[in-house]
Amino acid sequence: MLIVLGIALTYVQVGLMTYDIIHYGVPVSQYLLSPYIVMVFPGVFSTICGGLCVKRRYWKVCFSSALLLLLMMIYWCVVTGGGAWFAIPLGIAPLIFVLLRKRDWQKSQA
Repeated sequence: MLIVLGIALTYVQVGLMTYDIIHYGVPVSQYLLSPYIVMVFPGVFSTICGGLCVKRRYWKVCFSSALLLLLMMIYWCVVTGGGAWFAIPLGIAPLIFVLLRKRDWQKSQA
């Protein structure tokens, strides 16, 4: 689930950035500190860490990526003015799954 949400988050933000650049003629240098870039990096991080979660390696990294994804989904909901309310449950689900699977990591590393 981390992989899918990370890819979706990255795809949406890159698409919005490209749309603004093409239609509004916004210079690319203006996007260096924009909310779009802020959300692209956690999307990529969550995608990479989702692969580590599938392999059951580095539980702390998987937990931190799930927590970061939840925070980005809350941020996305706040930025859209509540229009993306569905994003919060989508951010909570990977965190719950990672927490429920913690025992499996402890058994496989012992």
